[in-house]
Amino acid sequence: LYLYFIFRYKKYNLFEYITLNLFIATEVLLFLLLLVPVWLIGRHFEVNHYLRFIFGLGFMSYLIIVRYQFFEVKQDRKALPRLIIESVAFLLIFFGFSWRTVTEFFGF
Repeated sequence: LYLYFIFRYKKYNLFEYITLNLFIATEVLLFLLLLVPVWLIGRHFEVNHYLRFIFGLGFMSYLIIVRYQFFEVKQDRKALPRLIIESVAFLLIFFGFSWRTVTEFFGF
């Protein structure tokens, strides 16, 4: 929903943003399904908290790349600061919902 407000000037409707996010979610879930064996092996070596952090960084990178291409940031100068704001907002929301994971990783 916040994408709709941040990139309102692009004239996409709400359903186009929902479609974009469903596409991203599907790609990420398929990638995570392929990583299940790695996750199971990592459980035996107690490295899953590192894997979570690495997967999170990969997910954020993928998210930024897809949205960079979707909003055509290269041709639109107004879109880059909005993409940065959107990425920071998403990161704050993501870490807000996964605070337990963050505290486990950094040992708070």
